[in-house]
This record gives sequence, structure tokens and C-alpha cells, in this order.
Amino acid sequence: MNFTEQLKRLKRVDYYIHSGSGTADFIASKMGISRRTFFNDLQKLRDMGAEIGFDKSRKCYRYDNNFTLR
Repeated sequence: MNFTEQLKRLKRVDYYIHSGSGTADFIASKMGISRRTFFNDLQKLRDMGAEIGFDKSRKCYRYDNNFTLR
């Protein structure tokens, strides 16, 4: 996968986190990727400074800081 494709995928993960879209399984399914790829992408976002948590009551991922992928 080239850099442009990877960046597009990270932007989609960022979108799903900002929109409170759901669990790893749900987001991975919507994106057509594996859970492992989704978790790898979360780690890449964390490496960029994102503080990502999981809201158990809403069952969705969220940013714990004001991170936005630009």
C-alpha cells in the first residue's frame, strides 16, 4: 500500500472516531479491513499524538484530546 492510500484510510478511521461510529468490528467491516488493520491504524494515530479511548457506555471510540488528522 502506498503512502497516499494509507493516508486516505487513516482519514476514514479519523472520521469514524469523530462521528462516534462504533466498535472495532463495526468500523473494520464498514471500511472493508480486518480488525488487526484497524488496531494498527489506531496505533499509527496514537503515534501522531492522538489520545484514543473507548466509551463503554456508547460502545464507540473517541478522542480524549482535540486531535484531528489534517
